[in-house]
Amino acid sequence: MRRHALSPAEQPVLRLEGPHGAYALFKPKGLWVIGVNGRVDLYTPKGAFILVDQADAFRAPAWRLFRASEKRDGIPYIPELLSELT
Repeated sequence: MRRHALSPAEQPVLRLEGPHGAYALFKPKGLWVIGVNGRVDLYTPKGAFILVDQADAFRAPAWRLFRASEKRDGIPYIPELLSELT
């Protein structure tokens, strides 16, 4: 961020709510993370997850989902997974 003269800034948080107390809270964690294009933390009633974009630079995003407690084995993230996590 210093190299590009960018100041730290608060990022918006997205909370989606569903029936019966279901929710998904998306919190941006980092734009520039070593080895990935960005990270978003995801919190649901079923646990904490990490979303990272593993695409090559200037390519379409390739989001992968990791359980926060099991960071080794991620799976490709598709929006349909969200219903299984809430």
